[in-house]
Order: sequence, then C-alpha cells, then structure tokens
Amino acid sequence: MELTKLGVEYIGIIISETKLKPQDLINACVSFIVSSHKMAYVELHKRLSDLDTKGVFTVDTQGDYIFDKSSLKELCDNYDNDGDTVEIILEIITEIMEEIAPDGSYCGSTEGDGVCFGYWYCTNEDLEDDINDRNDNNEAPYGQDK
Repeated sequence: MELTKLGVEYIGIIISETKLKPQDLINACVSFIVSSHKMAYVELHKRLSDLDTKGVFTVDTQGDYIFDKSSLKELCDNYDNDGDTVEIILEIITEIMEEIAPDGSYCGSTEGDGVCFGYWYCTNEDLEDDINDRNDNNEAPYGQDK
C-alpha cells in the first residue's frame, strides 16, 4: 500500500530527543504515527503481522489495533534474547516514517545532533532537483502558497 506523504508543516517536527534507546524511539515514533497518520499505523500493524512481537502489537476482538507499552518495555528489557525482534520492529517503523516523510525531507537524526530525531529538510542534490522541478512546473516552493 502506498501511503500518503505528510504535509510540509511536519518538517522540523521533533519526534524524540532522547538518547535513541530502542524502547524510547519506538514509543515516540508509534505515538507520532498514531496522532498524525492513521493509515500508517494500520500499515505498521500489517507489516508486523508475521513477526512475533511478544504482545507489543496486537489486534483486539473488535479489530482495533493495540500498541502495548508494557510489553514493549519487557521486550526491550530482554534485549539480549529479543534484540533481533526489537531491531526488526524499529526497522519497519523507520521505513514507514520515511515513506510518509514530507516531500523534500527525510526522517532521522539531525546533522550534528544525533539524539534529535524527526523530519528535516534535505540538503542534498535531490532537494535541489525537486525544487528545480517545482520551479519548472510553476509550482510554489516548499511551505509557500502560489
């Protein structure tokens, strides 16, 4: 399923400012996804459906998706045994976060501040190409109305 991108107003949003421990980052990202992009949350559950998440991600009897923070804590506390599961969960979450990243941005840590995780403007040639394409098509620059 192709997910819709977030709007440019999300660029600069800080999702987490902790030391990026897996449990904290997963909590922050899932909370962000739940509050800002419901379809991404549904997609997250679908992608995790074949993985034994040890009760972290489940579906109740009404078909509602459940994210259990206490199960996540238990899973992360047992990282020596369940580290692969934690890493896969984190990888899938970050893939989805990147898929919904606003045009002209990326999801991750800021340059120079490894603990500040969110959506940031790209500063590479791809962004310049995107801006040039928008100009060629007479479209407004990012964050501005035409």
